[in-house]
Amino acid sequence: FPGKPMPAWFREILDEGTAAEDMIDAAWTEKSGVPTIGSQDELELEVGESDGKTVIIRAHIDGRTDGNRLREYKKFRDSTWPNFLRQGVEVNVNYPWQVSVMMLAGDFDECEFVGGHLQHDDWGVPSIVEVECKLLTAPPFNLRAIRKRVMGIEKLINEGTMPSEVAGPEKLMYPCPFVDMHD
Repeated sequence: FPGKPMPAWFREILDEGTAAEDMIDAAWTEKSGVPTIGSQDELELEVGESDGKTVIIRAHIDGRTDGNRLREYKKFRDSTWPNFLRQGVEVNVNYPWQVSVMMLAGDFDECEFVGGHLQHDDWGVPSIVEVECKLLTAPPFNLRAIRKRVMGIEKLINEGTMPSEVAGPEKLMYPCPFVDMHD
């Protein structure tokens, strides 16, 4: 079944985050003195086999250092900036999973989870006014936890459950493209 497109307001928030990545990168590179390389490199994490098919999670990283550090950039508006400063990667239920997959797929020792504080000037022009790094020295979730979660979802799908009906924390975060099919 084709899903409905994302609501315009939500697409705007996601696009704003994508557009802010370069600004966050520039601000963090200046603050840290270490340039980012490998922007948008694709990584793959093979998590096992389900119904005779290999299950792979693909991710595109925001970048890395020339050492063995992943860099992940997230923009935060005034309303969420204090939460990011307090909670780091835990500020969003999906971020620990995302970072874990990327760290494991790229065999990174550490992750610079960098938040950029986004504000708009009087004319509506966005800019990053400050950046803060929360250094992760290990993935929040190990490969076993990722495998368990993904293979559990794959099992439900193989048994006939529609992917949109699979319960998970992300259902609370993102508009469901199949909302008109819910009772």
